[in-house]
Amino acid sequence: MFCRKEVRQVSERAEKAERTRKRTYSSPEATTHNVIMTVSQQGLYEVFAAAITGSLTSLGIPEALLLSLHSRFILFVRDRDFDFEVKLGGGLYRKLRALVPADPNGLLLRSDLGVVRFVSSPRDLCNLVLEDFEARQERNLIAHTSFNDAGILRLTSEELKSDRRTQGFLLCRECGKFLRGPTGLTSHMQRVHNIAYTEGMQGAKNQLSTFVVDVNSTASVAVRKDTVKVDDEYDDYSLFRLAQSATVEKYRLAIRQRVAEKPGFDIRFARDPHGSVALMWAAGGGNLELCKDLILQHGCQPSLEQRGKRSFKGRTALHWAARNGHESVVEFLLSERVEGVDIDAVTADGTNAFCWAAWGGHLSVMKLLEAAGCDYRR
Repeated sequence: MFCRKEVRQVSERAEKAERTRKRTYSSPEATTHNVIMTVSQQGLYEVFAAAITGSLTSLGIPEALLLSLHSRFILFVRDRDFDFEVKLGGGLYRKLRALVPADPNGLLLRSDLGVVRFVSSPRDLCNLVLEDFEARQERNLIAHTSFNDAGILRLTSEELKSDRRTQGFLLCRECGKFLRGPTGLTSHMQRVHNIAYTEGMQGAKNQLSTFVVDVNSTASVAVRKDTVKVDDEYDDYSLFRLAQSATVEKYRLAIRQRVAEKPGFDIRFARDPHGSVALMWAAGGGNLELCKDLILQHGCQPSLEQRGKRSFKGRTALHWAARNGHESVVEFLLSERVEGVDIDAVTADGTNAFCWAAWGGHLSVMKLLEAAGCDYRR
């Protein structure tokens, strides 16, 4: 006969084992003794693994080191609030300290463009990876990112967000937690993030559309699936992504089609789920002709600032063009034909266009901004 204490201990051990099993890591190389991913999850894993590896190599981290650690630092984790985990601290950071120039306070990373960055902790490494990752196409498959001091980067995919949405949960874009329904999300944003009720409820309404994500292509876009009425201010990614490379004629046609689908749609102010407007996508993609058409013919405002979390908030079309090294777009935005462009405008992080050009190693853009009178000492 077992006493109550022994029965409770056995029960607790069984529950702990079950929780561990559900949170077991999985990778393409290790699915025999771990949770096996679905085809969709496998596709997302391969896309994210390639993108994260690309971001790390662009920072100057040896690709051979990343390949040797691949299955151990990029992991699939089907958690309640996220489904992918990138362990940039621990083994990877220690091996970097042994391979690249370092001092007692950190290490120096030199990119292919010769840009040198000082990394003093795994958290700094996470910051650098996310900055590069933000400009990649794969970023549109991610609903939320977060990291901690230990260097663990967590990614919440749009697929998980959609799954949780069907269960009645909405994503908090501030912290990445899923809350039950609009009321739960609004209450959480008020209590935890000190966000006004009206803004929190609007954020909840903006998520009342479900999205379908095709993970077979890194150029995937989110597509509205249901017919729930949502504020026109936020739209899906399709029209915005098109602005990166579409011709003027093709984009005008796409705008007319969207207006026909959603009467009252205004390309000047419509935003994607991350708070960007079409002009920002065109400037960030280096689509000069479309930038000219959007500003001179459609009346888009280059001074309009991006909304969203801190890593995005406050960016303008000039920030995106400078960040991605599109000299011709920067030159156009600073020309007399365009009004309202503040060359020294700063983001929520306090960075101006010159800072972003320097971050990307775009010397010609840096010289152009300096000649135009920007305050490069900020």
